[in-house]
Amino acid sequence: HMISDAKKHKTFSITPRALPDRFIKHCLESKHLMPFVIESPAALVVPIDRTAEHSWKLMAAADIASSPAARDHFEEVLQVSDFGSLGAFWLDGLNYRTKLTNQVMNPDSWLVIYGAGGGIPAAAYAKVSSFGAEPPVIDQTLYWAIAEGEEEALYLVGMINSDSLLERIADFIPEGEFGDRHLHTLPSKAVPQYDGADEGHVRVVSAARALIAELDRRRRDTDLGDLFATRMSLAAQRARVRAFLRTLAPYGEYADACADLYQSVAPLWLPAQHYRGRLQAAEPPVVEPPEHI
Repeated sequence: HMISDAKKHKTFSITPRALPDRFIKHCLESKHLMPFVIESPAALVVPIDRTAEHSWKLMAAADIASSPAARDHFEEVLQVSDFGSLGAFWLDGLNYRTKLTNQVMNPDSWLVIYGAGGGIPAAAYAKVSSFGAEPPVIDQTLYWAIAEGEEEALYLVGMINSDSLLERIADFIPEGEFGDRHLHTLPSKAVPQYDGADEGHVRVVSAARALIAELDRRRRDTDLGDLFATRMSLAAQRARVRAFLRTLAPYGEYADACADLYQSVAPLWLPAQHYRGRLQAAEPPVVEPPEHI
């Protein structure tokens, strides 16, 4: 389903080969994100390795050469690409604007992601170690942050997924060339900075935790059919999930907690008010580069 959105090389197909596991990474993109839910990332073949600092780097040439299948695979990719070497592929493609080397994720940290497109905010979080030995690569269609703790992660996803936030940013969401609405950094600008000593913030954390627990229970115990399928448009799917969340028992307290927090800090939200955290994009949009705030 990732290829369906490709703008270049739409007809390209790679020769089937058996590759060693070390060349198989995983990637999270917008289609894997619903409110409070991160679906399994997609597998991809890229010549990258983790660094000791929990970032990404280009795989050593000797490691690639040690696998004839991997060597042939990447040579075939380069032949149809705009890059003349794997070094150029890394610098001007994979790590363009340092989007991969910036993805520093300690296994013990908490990853928060939110969607930058589709017009409907969606955010979710997970402990980095929950993805396995390596974290996923974060695609340019997502914004991400490393929260200081699980409470801050819960607060961020709770606020970004709330109807109260959407009401405050709806008039500011720009339309694309084909009518698509893109959020860019708007959600981060509408979330007050987390304060663990603030009762309103603690209430949002508690309410979001309860809502997620009930959602997880329903997903385990009930056949939710196509609710989390990816065959429909991104906006339609996220709207359906948000509608389902409103049917869950903890939703009322969650919605009230978010609404009351906004009433206490900013009854009339202004664009100048924004979350001074670390939200950033895997590849900053040209229209509005995200600020490291």
